[in-house]
Amino acid sequence: MAMTRWPCPSCNVILRVADSTPANTLIRCPKCGERFRTPSPAEDSQQDITSAEVQTASRAPRFAATAAEDDQELLRKIRRPAPRSRTGLWMILGSLALCLVLALGTAGIGLAFWLRQRSNSSSSVPPPAQLVPPVRNAPQAPFPPPGRMPAPQGRTALQWFNIGNRLMGRGDLDGAIEAFTRAIELDPRHASAYCNRGLARSYKDDFDGAIADASKSIELNPSDPFPFINRANARIRKGVDPDASIADASHALRLRPGIPAALLNLGMARRQKGDYDGAIREFSKALALLPTFALAYSQRGQTWLKKKQWHKAEADFTRGLELGFVRPDIYQNRGVCRTNQGNREGAIADFTAALQLKPGDVSLYYLRAQSLCVSGDLRGAQADLDRAVALAPRLALLETFRVKILLSAGDGDEALAVANRLVTRQPKSSNALVCRAFIHAWRGEDDKVLADYAAALSVDPNHVEVYLLRGWFYFSLGREDEAAQDADAGLKQAGRNHRQTPYLTILAHCARRRQHPDDARRAAETLRKQGDKSWPQTVLSYLDNAMSAEELLRTAADNDQRTEAHAYLGVVLWLSGAKAKAREHLEWTRDNGPRDFIEYDLAVLLLRRLDKKQARNP
Repeated sequence: MAMTRWPCPSCNVILRVADSTPANTLIRCPKCGERFRTPSPAEDSQQDITSAEVQTASRAPRFAATAAEDDQELLRKIRRPAPRSRTGLWMILGSLALCLVLALGTAGIGLAFWLRQRSNSSSSVPPPAQLVPPVRNAPQAPFPPPGRMPAPQGRTALQWFNIGNRLMGRGDLDGAIEAFTRAIELDPRHASAYCNRGLARSYKDDFDGAIADASKSIELNPSDPFPFINRANARIRKGVDPDASIADASHALRLRPGIPAALLNLGMARRQKGDYDGAIREFSKALALLPTFALAYSQRGQTWLKKKQWHKAEADFTRGLELGFVRPDIYQNRGVCRTNQGNREGAIADFTAALQLKPGDVSLYYLRAQSLCVSGDLRGAQADLDRAVALAPRLALLETFRVKILLSAGDGDEALAVANRLVTRQPKSSNALVCRAFIHAWRGEDDKVLADYAAALSVDPNHVEVYLLRGWFYFSLGREDEAAQDADAGLKQAGRNHRQTPYLTILAHCARRRQHPDDARRAAETLRKQGDKSWPQTVLSYLDNAMSAEELLRTAADNDQRTEAHAYLGVVLWLSGAKAKAREHLEWTRDNGPRDFIEYDLAVLLLRRLDKKQARNP
């Protein structure tokens, strides 16, 4: 079949069409898809195709088109832009679409920010101070002193609420309470205003008002955890209803798990109930969530202090100070920990730092005087005691300690004069009579000692400590039967749960150890089986031969317990006739023990007896 060849008008591909194909027939290019009509004979004669082009030309498929398709194709060709024009159009459309997306995104971000600001302004999430609730029985300084500022004014409840937050942040608690009250007057259902007004009232120690405001906020918005936290904290600081505080803090955690302040309040409430282990667990959870929570370190340190875990308590107080929680009570507590671990220099440094923050604190002067006295600085101890007496002239404890400082300095006459003045000023004080009795004992005036103890018991027949002191004095005189009688009388007054019951039992055992060993063993065994394995039950285990002397000393966890352990070891060795070994333990007690311990007095008395015997039998 004869073929005619010509190029495609769009891509110049050589096409072949049968010669029998009528002129102006619509055909399609197989490469670009362009449709065109076969040229007329006049046009065909103008085509100039070489043999090479003929050999490389592609074969075009045959097809036919109707008139309607022909018209539509012509319209399509007219309307369709050239390839370059099509690309430009898509670029313009893409740019417009991108601008539209950016505009919508910007508007959406602005709307979200506005909604968040509006939500924050009406939320009951308190200022940062609420997440660190104040500590009960500690000097409060939650805010810096308020500065001078013009009285702000608001027109809506939300404006007054925001004003109250700003004033509370500046430390103006009265102004904050007034602003929150104005917000409540304009909107009686403003739960957030009730919540934060309760927080401000709690800072002012108005705990009843704080509890009432928190309860109203809970009534209006029971899904907000912070009023529950505020109410729990107000109850804790007031010292009432720890079970209700635990319930509030637990409910706040159910509403929003992982709030450190709720865990803190939960721990404080458990400690208030005496659940020290549970309290430590809650404080530790709070610190796991917020490792920089300095108040949680302080509260956990106080709980370790209750458990007499001095090393752990000191570490927590130190961490709190490192985080910037610098307060006099933190230094004081750490000083107590260091005192009980024998670190006298560190304790004196802490008490000094606390006094710089809180000058004029009687307890700090007293504690530092004790540490100075034990370290041998009697002049410094006397100076601190003079400052404490000037601040609290009627506190008998200070005069009692002055007597011991004078005795340590060897000034028995002045010590007796101070004790006489104390008894004259407080003739019905059993403590004053006990203080003078000790001076008479130090001076070797045994009859006067017993007279003062008898007078003290006539003033207060139920004074368990007097029975204990007189019993040990009888023991030091070798009058062991009378010592046992005082131990029995004290146990009768004290009962099973008195804190002196284990020590009266130790006295009863030691008083009967030589003359009535079976009775002594039964006394120690009975109480040892009834009690737990904590101190001083371990001393009874040693007396009952269930523990060696070395094990007893290893069990002693701090300086207080070591003082008691050395004293009772000295007593047992003294009873067994090992005077030299007894002296070693008694001298350790005298040189290292706290001056206000009964065991210290006992060690001094027994050492004086040993010295007198040695003088009589050189």
